[in-house]
Amino acid sequence: QITATLLTTITDVLAADIAINSAKIKIITLYSLFIDLGAALGPVLAYVMNQYLNPYASCWGAAGILLAITLKYFTKAISLRRIISK
Repeated sequence: QITATLLTTITDVLAADIAINSAKIKIITLYSLFIDLGAALGPVLAYVMNQYLNPYASCWGAAGILLAITLKYFTKAISLRRIISK
């Protein structure tokens, strides 16, 4: 619960920082919409997946998604480090 709260707070702050002043309302509105949509559809999707697929498939799918996000993050971090060191 604490981790979820921290991650939500961090992403809220990042979304507010990224939003340009002229489009801040639109960006924050879309951000809130997608957060709420994900919170509403996530449990339903997990239930359906566990009903029709093996529960282990859901775990492996989540692990694959997290691995893809991690690899994307590291490749971006490495490319930024190369740009900064030049």
